[in-house]
Amino acid sequence: MVRFVALCLLLLFLPMTAFSAENTFEKPGEEARADASFARGSNQTSTFVDCAAGGSINDAINNSPLRLHVALTVNFKGTCTENVTIARDDVTLEGSDGAVLVGGIRIESGIRVHLRNFTVRDNTFFEGAIEAVSGSIVFLTDIAVENAADRGIRIRDSVAEFFGNITVTDSGTIGILNRGARLSFEADMNISNSGQFDIIMTDGTSCFSKDGNITTTGSPAGLVIQNTSSFEGVFGSVNTSGHQLAGILISTQGTFVYSSDIDANNNGVVGIVVDESSSFSPFDNVTNQAELTVTGNPVVGIAVQNSSTLFLNGAVDISGNGRGLIVDIAQLFSTDAQVTGNTAADLDLRFGSTATFNGGNLYDTLLCDATVLTRGEITCPAP
Repeated sequence: MVRFVALCLLLLFLPMTAFSAENTFEKPGEEARADASFARGSNQTSTFVDCAAGGSINDAINNSPLRLHVALTVNFKGTCTENVTIARDDVTLEGSDGAVLVGGIRIESGIRVHLRNFTVRDNTFFEGAIEAVSGSIVFLTDIAVENAADRGIRIRDSVAEFFGNITVTDSGTIGILNRGARLSFEADMNISNSGQFDIIMTDGTSCFSKDGNITTTGSPAGLVIQNTSSFEGVFGSVNTSGHQLAGILISTQGTFVYSSDIDANNNGVVGIVVDESSSFSPFDNVTNQAELTVTGNPVVGIAVQNSSTLFLNGAVDISGNGRGLIVDIAQLFSTDAQVTGNTAADLDLRFGSTATFNGGNLYDTLLCDATVLTRGEITCPAP
Protein backbone atom coordinates (compact mmCIF):
# COMPACT_ATOMS: atom_id res chain seq x y z
CA MET A 1 0.00 0.00 0.00
CA VAL A 2 2.91 2.36 0.72
CA ARG A 3 4.30 1.75 -2.75
CA PHE A 4 0.87 2.25 -4.29
CA VAL A 5 0.40 5.63 -2.60
CA ALA A 6 3.92 6.75 -3.48
CA LEU A 7 3.41 5.93 -7.16
CA CYS A 8 0.16 7.85 -7.25
CA LEU A 9 1.69 10.92 -5.61
CA LEU A 10 4.42 10.95 -8.26
CA LEU A 11 2.02 10.66 -11.18
CA LEU A 12 2.55 14.27 -12.16
CA PHE A 13 6.28 13.87 -12.67
CA LEU A 14 6.88 10.27 -13.75
CA PRO A 15 5.34 8.11 -16.49
CA MET A 16 2.28 6.47 -15.02
CA THR A 17 2.65 2.75 -14.49
CA ALA A 18 -0.28 0.68 -15.76
CA PHE A 19 -1.95 -0.55 -12.62
CA SER A 20 -2.12 -4.29 -12.21
CA ALA A 21 -5.71 -5.20 -11.53
CA GLU A 22 -6.08 -8.96 -11.96
CA ASN A 23 -5.27 -11.99 -9.88
CA THR A 24 -4.63 -15.42 -11.31
CA PHE A 25 -7.19 -16.97 -8.96
CA GLU A 26 -10.11 -18.55 -10.78
CA LYS A 27 -12.92 -20.78 -9.53
CA PRO A 28 -14.57 -23.24 -11.90
CA GLY A 29 -18.27 -22.94 -12.58
CA GLU A 30 -20.58 -25.80 -11.72
CA GLU A 31 -22.16 -27.61 -14.65
CA ALA A 32 -25.91 -27.21 -14.76
CA ARG A 33 -27.86 -30.40 -14.15
CA ALA A 34 -30.95 -31.38 -16.14
CA ASP A 35 -32.77 -33.43 -13.53
CA ALA A 36 -36.05 -31.51 -13.17
CA SER A 37 -39.05 -31.59 -15.46
CA PHE A 38 -40.85 -28.60 -16.97
CA ALA A 39 -43.60 -28.28 -19.53
CA ARG A 40 -42.27 -29.11 -22.95
CA GLY A 41 -42.70 -26.77 -25.88
CA SER A 42 -42.49 -23.54 -23.86
CA ASN A 43 -40.02 -20.78 -24.82
CA GLN A 44 -39.64 -19.72 -21.22
CA THR A 45 -39.58 -21.41 -17.85
CA SER A 46 -39.81 -19.61 -14.54
CA THR A 47 -39.32 -20.63 -10.94
CA PHE A 48 -39.59 -18.88 -7.59
CA VAL A 49 -37.14 -19.00 -4.69
CA ASP A 50 -38.13 -17.96 -1.18
CA CYS A 51 -34.82 -17.52 0.62
CA ALA A 52 -36.51 -17.22 4.02
CA ALA A 53 -38.00 -20.68 3.53
CA GLY A 54 -34.62 -22.21 2.73
CA GLY A 55 -34.78 -21.92 -1.06
CA SER A 56 -31.59 -21.88 -3.14
CA ILE A 57 -30.85 -19.91 -6.31
CA ASN A 58 -28.19 -22.43 -7.31
CA ASP A 59 -30.66 -25.30 -6.98
CA ALA A 60 -33.23 -23.45 -9.06
CA ILE A 61 -30.70 -22.93 -11.86
CA ASN A 62 -29.02 -26.31 -11.72
CA ASN A 63 -32.23 -28.31 -11.46
CA SER A 64 -33.85 -26.77 -14.53
CA PRO A 65 -33.30 -28.71 -17.76
CA LEU A 66 -31.09 -27.28 -20.48
CA ARG A 67 -33.26 -27.02 -23.60
CA LEU A 68 -32.51 -25.22 -26.84
CA HIS A 69 -34.23 -21.82 -27.18
CA VAL A 70 -35.84 -22.05 -23.73
CA ALA A 71 -35.08 -19.23 -21.31
CA LEU A 72 -35.06 -19.63 -17.55
CA THR A 73 -36.26 -16.91 -15.15
CA VAL A 74 -35.51 -17.26 -11.44
CA ASN A 75 -37.41 -14.85 -9.19
CA PHE A 76 -36.28 -14.66 -5.58
CA LYS A 77 -37.11 -12.76 -2.43
CA GLY A 78 -35.64 -12.48 1.04
CA THR A 79 -31.94 -12.94 1.82
CA CYS A 80 -30.12 -15.88 0.23
CA THR A 81 -26.63 -16.77 1.49
CA GLU A 82 -24.79 -18.64 -1.27
CA ASN A 83 -22.33 -18.26 -4.15
CA VAL A 84 -24.19 -18.54 -7.43
CA THR A 85 -22.66 -19.87 -10.65
CA ILE A 86 -24.42 -19.36 -14.00
CA ALA A 87 -22.76 -21.45 -16.70
CA ARG A 88 -25.58 -21.51 -19.26
CA ASP A 89 -27.36 -19.15 -21.66
CA ASP A 90 -30.69 -17.35 -21.37
CA VAL A 91 -30.98 -16.95 -17.61
CA THR A 92 -32.73 -14.08 -15.82
CA LEU A 93 -32.18 -13.66 -12.09
CA GLU A 94 -34.62 -11.13 -10.66
CA GLY A 95 -35.21 -10.03 -7.09
CA SER A 96 -38.34 -8.66 -5.46
CA ASP A 97 -39.26 -7.00 -2.18
CA GLY A 98 -35.70 -5.85 -1.45
CA ALA A 99 -34.05 -9.17 -2.28
CA VAL A 100 -30.46 -9.65 -1.09
CA LEU A 101 -27.76 -12.16 -2.00
CA VAL A 102 -25.05 -12.55 0.63
CA GLY A 103 -22.20 -13.98 -1.41
CA GLY A 104 -21.41 -13.58 -5.10
CA ILE A 105 -22.41 -14.39 -8.68
CA ARG A 106 -20.12 -15.80 -11.37
CA ILE A 107 -21.32 -15.91 -14.98
CA GLU A 108 -19.09 -18.18 -17.03
CA SER A 109 -19.55 -18.32 -20.83
CA GLY A 110 -23.24 -17.49 -20.45
CA ILE A 111 -24.93 -15.23 -22.98
CA ARG A 112 -28.19 -13.31 -22.61
CA VAL A 113 -27.90 -13.38 -18.82
CA HIS A 114 -30.00 -10.72 -17.04
CA LEU A 115 -29.54 -9.61 -13.43
CA ARG A 116 -32.27 -7.33 -12.10
CA ASN A 117 -33.40 -5.59 -8.97
CA PHE A 118 -31.39 -6.96 -6.05
CA THR A 119 -28.41 -6.32 -3.79
CA VAL A 120 -25.24 -8.42 -3.57
CA ARG A 121 -23.20 -7.93 -0.42
CA ASP A 122 -20.35 -9.29 1.68
CA ASN A 123 -18.75 -11.40 -1.07
CA THR A 124 -15.55 -13.16 0.00
CA PHE A 125 -15.61 -16.17 -2.36
CA PHE A 126 -15.35 -14.93 -5.95
CA GLU A 127 -12.83 -12.32 -7.06
CA GLY A 128 -15.75 -10.05 -7.95
CA ALA A 129 -19.05 -9.95 -6.11
CA ILE A 130 -20.56 -10.08 -9.61
CA GLU A 131 -18.28 -11.34 -12.35
CA ALA A 132 -18.76 -12.18 -16.02
CA VAL A 133 -15.92 -14.05 -17.71
CA SER A 134 -14.99 -16.12 -20.76
CA GLY A 135 -17.19 -14.58 -23.43
CA SER A 136 -20.29 -13.93 -21.35
CA ILE A 137 -22.93 -11.36 -22.30
CA VAL A 138 -24.68 -9.89 -19.28
CA PHE A 139 -27.28 -7.16 -18.67
CA LEU A 140 -27.44 -5.51 -15.23
CA THR A 141 -30.45 -3.42 -14.20
CA ASP A 142 -31.02 -1.82 -10.80
CA ILE A 143 -28.21 -3.69 -9.04
CA ALA A 144 -26.38 -2.74 -5.83
CA VAL A 145 -23.08 -4.25 -4.69
CA GLU A 146 -21.88 -3.61 -1.15
CA ASN A 147 -18.84 -4.48 0.92
CA ALA A 148 -17.06 -6.85 -1.48
CA ALA A 149 -13.77 -8.12 -0.11
CA ASP A 150 -11.99 -7.52 -3.45
CA ARG A 151 -13.70 -6.22 -6.60
CA GLY A 152 -17.32 -5.17 -6.66
CA ILE A 153 -18.03 -6.06 -10.31
CA ARG A 154 -15.52 -7.79 -12.61
CA ILE A 155 -15.97 -8.09 -16.39
CA ARG A 156 -13.26 -10.05 -18.21
CA ASP A 157 -13.28 -10.85 -21.94
CA SER A 158 -17.05 -10.36 -21.91
CA VAL A 159 -19.82 -7.90 -22.76
CA ALA A 160 -21.79 -6.02 -20.09
CA GLU A 161 -24.61 -3.48 -20.41
CA PHE A 162 -25.80 -1.43 -17.43
CA PHE A 163 -29.30 0.06 -16.99
CA GLY A 164 -31.35 1.75 -14.30
CA ASN A 165 -29.48 2.45 -11.07
CA ILE A 166 -26.15 0.73 -10.45
CA THR A 167 -24.51 1.29 -7.06
CA VAL A 168 -21.17 -0.18 -5.94
CA THR A 169 -19.90 0.85 -2.52
CA ASP A 170 -17.10 -0.10 -0.14
CA SER A 171 -15.22 -2.56 -2.38
CA GLY A 172 -11.93 -3.76 -0.93
CA THR A 173 -9.86 -2.82 -4.00
CA ILE A 174 -11.75 -1.84 -7.17
CA GLY A 175 -15.40 -0.95 -7.62
CA ILE A 176 -15.74 -2.12 -11.23
CA LEU A 177 -12.83 -3.84 -13.02
CA ASN A 178 -13.12 -4.28 -16.79
CA ARG A 179 -10.41 -6.24 -18.64
CA GLY A 180 -10.73 -6.87 -22.37
CA ALA A 181 -14.42 -6.00 -22.06
CA ARG A 182 -17.08 -4.26 -24.13
CA LEU A 183 -19.31 -2.04 -22.05
CA SER A 184 -22.46 0.04 -22.47
CA PHE A 185 -23.56 2.46 -19.76
CA GLU A 186 -27.18 3.65 -19.93
CA ALA A 187 -27.52 3.87 -16.16
CA ASP A 188 -27.00 6.11 -13.20
CA MET A 189 -23.67 4.66 -12.02
CA ASN A 190 -22.70 5.52 -8.43
CA ILE A 191 -19.36 3.99 -7.45
CA SER A 192 -17.75 5.05 -4.19
CA ASN A 193 -15.35 4.34 -1.35
CA SER A 194 -13.28 1.67 -3.10
CA GLY A 195 -9.95 0.73 -1.56
CA GLN A 196 -7.94 1.73 -4.67
CA PHE A 197 -9.99 2.80 -7.72
CA ASP A 198 -13.69 3.10 -8.42
CA ILE A 199 -13.67 2.08 -12.11
CA ILE A 200 -10.83 0.63 -14.19
CA MET A 201 -10.96 -0.05 -17.93
CA THR A 202 -7.85 -1.91 -19.08
CA ASP A 203 -6.41 -4.23 -21.74
CA GLY A 204 -8.39 -2.95 -24.71
CA THR A 205 -11.70 -2.40 -22.97
CA SER A 206 -14.14 -0.17 -24.86
CA CYS A 207 -17.00 1.67 -23.17
CA PHE A 208 -19.84 3.57 -24.83
CA SER A 209 -21.87 5.65 -22.39
CA LYS A 210 -25.11 7.00 -23.88
CA ASP A 211 -27.06 9.13 -21.43
CA GLY A 212 -25.17 7.42 -18.62
CA ASN A 213 -24.53 9.45 -15.47
CA ILE A 214 -21.33 8.25 -13.80
CA THR A 215 -20.42 9.43 -10.31
CA THR A 216 -17.31 8.32 -8.41
CA THR A 217 -16.11 9.62 -5.05
CA GLY A 218 -14.34 8.82 -1.81
CA SER A 219 -11.60 6.57 -3.25
CA PRO A 220 -7.90 7.21 -4.01
CA ALA A 221 -8.83 7.61 -7.71
CA GLY A 222 -12.09 7.63 -9.63
CA LEU A 223 -11.98 6.54 -13.29
CA VAL A 224 -8.90 4.85 -14.82
CA ILE A 225 -8.64 4.20 -18.57
CA GLN A 226 -5.41 2.45 -19.54
CA ASN A 227 -3.66 -0.03 -21.84
CA THR A 228 -5.33 0.91 -25.18
CA SER A 229 -8.78 1.18 -23.61
CA SER A 230 -11.32 3.78 -24.68
CA PHE A 231 -14.26 5.66 -23.21
CA GLU A 232 -16.87 7.49 -25.29
CA GLY A 233 -19.44 9.53 -23.37
CA VAL A 234 -22.42 10.85 -25.35
CA PHE A 235 -24.69 13.19 -23.37
CA GLY A 236 -25.15 12.27 -19.72
CA SER A 237 -22.40 13.20 -17.27
CA VAL A 238 -19.18 12.08 -15.59
CA ASN A 239 -18.44 13.38 -12.09
CA THR A 240 -15.18 12.23 -10.51
CA SER A 241 -14.80 14.53 -7.53
CA GLY A 242 -13.69 14.18 -3.94
CA HIS A 243 -10.93 11.58 -4.40
CA GLN A 244 -7.79 11.44 -2.29
CA LEU A 245 -5.48 11.61 -5.34
CA ALA A 246 -7.09 12.04 -8.76
CA GLY A 247 -10.44 12.13 -10.51
CA ILE A 248 -9.60 10.67 -13.94
CA LEU A 249 -6.39 8.86 -14.98
CA ILE A 250 -5.86 8.10 -18.70
CA SER A 251 -2.61 6.30 -19.53
CA THR A 252 -0.76 3.92 -21.88
CA GLN A 253 -2.61 4.87 -25.08
CA GLY A 254 -5.95 5.34 -23.39
CA THR A 255 -8.62 7.44 -25.12
CA PHE A 256 -11.35 9.59 -23.57
CA VAL A 257 -13.85 11.26 -25.93
CA TYR A 258 -16.90 13.09 -24.62
CA SER A 259 -19.96 15.15 -25.30
CA SER A 260 -21.06 14.55 -21.72
CA ASP A 261 -20.63 17.11 -18.97
CA ILE A 262 -17.38 16.34 -17.12
CA ASP A 263 -16.61 17.36 -13.53
CA ALA A 264 -13.29 16.61 -11.81
CA ASN A 265 -13.32 18.82 -8.74
CA ASN A 266 -11.82 18.96 -5.25
CA ASN A 267 -9.54 15.95 -5.59
CA GLY A 268 -6.53 15.68 -3.30
CA VAL A 269 -3.86 16.18 -5.97
CA VAL A 270 -5.10 16.50 -9.55
CA GLY A 271 -8.36 16.57 -11.46
CA ILE A 272 -7.37 14.75 -14.69
CA VAL A 273 -4.11 13.08 -15.79
CA VAL A 274 -3.47 12.26 -19.48
CA ASP A 275 -0.26 10.23 -19.72
CA GLU A 276 1.83 7.99 -22.00
CA SER A 277 0.51 8.62 -25.53
CA SER A 278 -3.10 9.05 -24.42
CA SER A 279 -5.73 11.60 -25.44
CA PHE A 280 -8.61 13.57 -23.95
CA SER A 281 -10.97 15.38 -26.31
CA PRO A 282 -14.58 16.44 -26.96
CA PHE A 283 -16.53 15.05 -29.89
CA ASP A 284 -16.30 17.50 -32.76
CA ASN A 285 -19.54 16.44 -34.50
CA VAL A 286 -22.09 16.54 -31.66
CA THR A 287 -24.28 19.64 -31.48
CA ASN A 288 -24.70 19.95 -27.70
CA GLN A 289 -22.16 22.04 -25.79
CA ALA A 290 -20.72 19.79 -23.12
CA GLU A 291 -19.16 21.51 -20.13
CA LEU A 292 -15.76 20.58 -18.72
CA THR A 293 -15.34 21.73 -15.11
CA VAL A 294 -12.06 21.17 -13.26
CA THR A 295 -11.77 23.20 -10.06
CA GLY A 296 -10.37 23.01 -6.55
CA ASN A 297 -7.51 20.56 -7.23
CA PRO A 298 -4.54 21.80 -5.17
CA VAL A 299 -1.64 20.75 -7.44
CA VAL A 300 -3.06 20.95 -10.96
CA GLY A 301 -6.38 20.81 -12.76
CA ILE A 302 -5.24 18.79 -15.80
CA ALA A 303 -1.76 17.29 -16.30
CA VAL A 304 -0.89 16.20 -19.86
CA GLN A 305 2.44 14.46 -20.28
CA ASN A 306 4.64 11.99 -22.15
CA SER A 307 3.46 12.33 -25.78
CA SER A 308 -0.19 12.73 -24.86
CA THR A 309 -2.72 15.19 -26.33
CA LEU A 310 -5.35 17.43 -24.74
CA PHE A 311 -8.09 19.14 -26.78
CA LEU A 312 -10.07 21.96 -25.17
CA ASN A 313 -13.03 23.42 -26.99
CA GLY A 314 -15.64 25.90 -25.81
CA ALA A 315 -17.33 25.55 -22.44
CA VAL A 316 -14.41 25.06 -20.06
CA ASP A 317 -14.07 26.07 -16.42
CA ILE A 318 -10.56 25.28 -15.21
CA SER A 319 -10.10 27.54 -12.21
CA GLY A 320 -9.21 27.54 -8.54
CA ASN A 321 -6.49 24.90 -8.94
CA GLY A 322 -2.82 25.16 -8.02
CA ARG A 323 -2.02 25.25 -11.74
CA GLY A 324 -4.72 25.12 -14.36
CA LEU A 325 -2.87 23.03 -16.96
CA ILE A 326 0.56 21.41 -17.00
CA VAL A 327 1.67 20.27 -20.46
CA ASP A 328 4.96 18.35 -20.28
CA ILE A 329 6.38 16.64 -23.39
CA ALA A 330 2.85 16.76 -24.80
CA GLN A 331 0.45 18.66 -27.05
CA LEU A 332 -2.34 21.14 -26.32
CA PHE A 333 -4.99 22.24 -28.82
CA SER A 334 -7.13 25.00 -27.34
CA THR A 335 -10.14 26.58 -29.09
CA ASP A 336 -12.29 29.26 -27.43
CA ALA A 337 -11.25 28.05 -23.98
CA GLN A 338 -11.01 30.19 -20.86
CA VAL A 339 -8.57 29.02 -18.20
CA THR A 340 -8.25 31.64 -15.49
CA GLY A 341 -8.07 32.14 -11.76
CA ASN A 342 -5.56 29.42 -10.87
CA THR A 343 -3.03 30.09 -8.13
CA ALA A 344 0.43 29.44 -9.60
CA ALA A 345 -0.34 29.64 -13.33
CA ASP A 346 -3.19 29.02 -15.73
CA LEU A 347 -0.95 27.21 -18.23
CA ASP A 348 2.51 25.74 -17.62
CA LEU A 349 4.22 24.52 -20.82
CA ARG A 350 7.32 22.37 -20.29
CA PHE A 351 10.10 20.46 -22.03
CA GLY A 352 9.38 20.42 -25.74
CA SER A 353 5.62 20.72 -25.54
CA THR A 354 3.56 22.38 -28.26
CA ALA A 355 0.39 24.46 -27.92
CA THR A 356 -1.97 25.57 -30.69
CA PHE A 357 -4.51 28.32 -29.93
CA ASN A 358 -7.55 28.93 -32.12
CA GLY A 359 -10.44 31.34 -31.63
CA GLY A 360 -10.99 33.41 -28.50
CA ASN A 361 -8.91 31.76 -25.81
CA LEU A 362 -8.22 33.42 -22.46
CA TYR A 363 -5.27 32.45 -20.26
CA ASP A 364 -4.31 35.06 -17.68
CA THR A 365 -0.94 33.59 -16.64
CA LEU A 366 1.32 31.54 -18.88
CA LEU A 367 4.65 29.86 -17.99
CA CYS A 368 7.00 28.47 -20.64
CA ASP A 369 10.49 27.10 -20.69
CA ALA A 370 12.83 27.73 -23.63
CA THR A 371 11.97 24.44 -25.39
CA VAL A 372 8.25 24.90 -26.04
CA LEU A 373 6.53 26.00 -29.24
CA THR A 374 3.23 27.90 -29.54
CA ARG A 375 1.05 28.76 -32.50
CA GLY A 376 -1.87 31.15 -32.65
CA GLU A 377 -2.90 34.31 -30.82
CA ILE A 378 -1.30 33.36 -27.50
CA THR A 379 2.48 33.28 -27.21
CA CYS A 380 4.95 32.62 -24.44
CA PRO A 381 6.10 35.67 -22.47
CA ALA A 382 9.60 36.96 -23.07
CA PRO A 383 12.18 35.29 -20.81
